[in-house]
Amino acid sequence: MKNTIVIADTGAIISLIVIDKLWIVEKIFTEVYIANEVWIELQKYSKGNEEFRQSLSYLNNKVKNSKRDENLESLLDDGENESIGLYKELNADYIIIEDKKARTIATGLGVNCIGVLTILEKAKELKLIDSLRGIFILFLKNKRYYSKDLLNYVLERNGEERISDYK
Repeated sequence: MKNTIVIADTGAIISLIVIDKLWIVEKIFTEVYIANEVWIELQKYSKGNEEFRQSLSYLNNKVKNSKRDENLESLLDDGENESIGLYKELNADYIIIEDKKARTIATGLGVNCIGVLTILEKAKELKLIDSLRGIFILFLKNKRYYSKDLLNYVLERNGEERISDYK
């Protein structure tokens, strides 16, 4: 997916930081940006967590200002709204967005959406990571919002052992 521009939303960035894999985004995509409002949301989320805050330093020079769509203000949070605006302004190839409602709205607007699981599958295909299973267990331990059924589906699709014993 080289020669591509990607915009990352807050939830996706948090998920990648939780598993210490934010670096993968830059290995897969040529240019990575985040909307200013996403940066603000991440700063708020990282309060009191120095390790998380240090992980954000990679994004420092990737923050771009963008306009919000007034028609979307009642439907999306500010970060999602600005991310979609930035996607359009930069003529980006993808937006990494995890929130189901936001993803549905963005797709309806013609935005090319992908998620963290797709990025991780691509990372495995490119041999940037060896396995998905351990990463998926970290998602569950850190209470990220992926269902075990979805994670198992992706594991099976990639020829890996299911997660059966983790609750």
